[in-house]
Amino acid sequence: MCYYGVVPKDVEVGLEGRMSRSTSVAIFLLALPLWVFAQSQPSEPVAVNHAKGASPQEKKGEEHRYISHTEITVVAPPIEQSVKPTVQGTEVDVVTSQQVENLNAQDLASALRRVPGVVISRYDLIGSYGGADGGAIYIRGQGAGRPGAEIGTYIDGIPVFAGVWTHPVLDLFGTDMAGRIEVYKSPEPVLLGNMAFGGVNLVPKTMEIPGEEGRVEVAAGSYSTRIFVAEQGGHQGAFDYYAEGSLKRSDGQRPRADGRTGNAYAHLGAALDEHWRLELQTHYADGWADDPGPMGQPLPPVAQRFSASDTLGIATLVNRFDRASGFLKLYYNDGSIDWRQWDASAGQPFWGVTDFNNYGAKAQESWEPWRGGRLVAGFDHDVYGGSYTEPHAAYTYRFPRTSFRTDAPYLLLSQSFGSEVVVTPALGVRYTSSDTFESEWGGQAAVTVAWRGQRLHAGISRSFNLPGLYTALMYSQWHRGQQWQNLKAEVLKHMEVGYSCGFGRGVVADLTYFYDRDERALRFVPPPPFPPSFANLGTFSVRGAEADLRIEGRGAWSAYLGGTYSRPIPISVPEVPRRTLSAGFVCRVGQRWQLSTDAQYVDHHLFYNPRYASTGLEIGSYALWNAKASVRLTPERSPLEGELFVAGENLLDRKYEFRPGYPMPGSTAMVGLNARW
Repeated sequence: MCYYGVVPKDVEVGLEGRMSRSTSVAIFLLALPLWVFAQSQPSEPVAVNHAKGASPQEKKGEEHRYISHTEITVVAPPIEQSVKPTVQGTEVDVVTSQQVENLNAQDLASALRRVPGVVISRYDLIGSYGGADGGAIYIRGQGAGRPGAEIGTYIDGIPVFAGVWTHPVLDLFGTDMAGRIEVYKSPEPVLLGNMAFGGVNLVPKTMEIPGEEGRVEVAAGSYSTRIFVAEQGGHQGAFDYYAEGSLKRSDGQRPRADGRTGNAYAHLGAALDEHWRLELQTHYADGWADDPGPMGQPLPPVAQRFSASDTLGIATLVNRFDRASGFLKLYYNDGSIDWRQWDASAGQPFWGVTDFNNYGAKAQESWEPWRGGRLVAGFDHDVYGGSYTEPHAAYTYRFPRTSFRTDAPYLLLSQSFGSEVVVTPALGVRYTSSDTFESEWGGQAAVTVAWRGQRLHAGISRSFNLPGLYTALMYSQWHRGQQWQNLKAEVLKHMEVGYSCGFGRGVVADLTYFYDRDERALRFVPPPPFPPSFANLGTFSVRGAEADLRIEGRGAWSAYLGGTYSRPIPISVPEVPRRTLSAGFVCRVGQRWQLSTDAQYVDHHLFYNPRYASTGLEIGSYALWNAKASVRLTPERSPLEGELFVAGENLLDRKYEFRPGYPMPGSTAMVGLNARW
């Protein structure tokens, strides 16, 4: 039995349409004239910092690497891609801090807009409205279920989400503090575990090389958008630190599309001896975003506003020996949500107040017990939960503080054979014990074959997603008592085959085929009979292919082109556009100028929340073009580097929306100044 909502017949026909040939060609040829221009420009030899260009996972001892701006002597490629060494066959897209700057991305959704297979949604220019279906990210059709989520969001490997509602709130993540953003487009059942049908991990900036650096950015743009960012880092002897803070505000493109975000981050590190290191970090986020409402509908007397704040503390003990390395992480996450809404029946506003607390410990050790072998063992202990209060004129609903706990040991073994042709099979398993639901297991098996700049990988996996605390809360509202305990975990079965090939120096192409089958997905069961409930009756699949091409030319320019084709069954699966394309180009002109441009095409697709009984609405296709140009104002060898930049989004002034009835702005511009030292 499959429940996925009712889809109008004309919508199904519309989804079968094809993207126009002219739009496809325009996106595909975006970088061609800039490439010709860059090729014609004389450039001085540029020293390549290989540590920056390589994925941090591919280099031993680089878990927390962040390179000072003075070390960046090559234009950062628009997208990096790597295969995690501890999970052979798992591909990870990496967006570095330099790429975030090139995109002029002010939040997590904007920073991921160029990653194939990722679709975003939002209401406002600044601030991701976290209520209902406001600000969100979707990976290959996963992530549409709210409350709850199938995509994990992490800071330094620690899960960060609203513990009561069990889904990410994007304003809790400040991208300015991230040295890199890792995007797991494939499920990761062994290392990440529960709620990891996809994943996004922000790895914070740290200072590992001696010296000091800092940056201040001020910018202003369309719709009274204001940006301020400041950061400072240093490393001397056995100690290092990094601190960052940002404040962003915008009046928005429509009445009641205001938003504000504030983020702060601090990191302290100390080498205890040659093998042991201690790290302490704290993250603070505070922001709000308004809901402008669907266009054409009357606005309530008060603006609906979603406010969220969060404090995360992480203590990490790292060990590193010749043939072994690992860590122990202790974390505590305390947050709150204040969601102001309008009660039409009572004619007055009401607030949904959520307080959540998540805490736990994560331990992992990796050994090389013999030549070519790698053994990874770990244990995760996670507790998440909180309370909820909803006062109305006639009554007040209270959900008392409640927590769920999971304990999960896991083991992964891989072995490499050969020299010129290296074959690496890998096998991993995780067992998760829940204090509330039935225990679940996840596993994956993969093999990677690498030879002469080429790589072939294939793998299968079984992932799970336990029902969240929201099921207990909503069953309480529906007067269903403890019946939520009969729900089971959602299950995702995944298969993937990929091929990567290097064509000479600086040219890499990747092609990946994937197949996902969701079983026992939680779906809303509406009355009759009353009251409503959830049930594990959703079944659907998504198969597709991704291809991308990355080019780095002579150290002074780089280009990227990627696309995804997906076919959901049934066709009513939301947030799965049939086709997406993305392209990016970055070039340096002389020693002072830099130009960065990117484009994205997203095919029409359905939107609705499968957690509730609703009819699918179609979001039209859209193509966006953005660009940023910067010029250095100070002499080449000056200790203070001043940079003036101008950035524009939606330069073709297209009409588009991420949510039906929520038009996004036309062309916008921003001008700013960066000072580095």
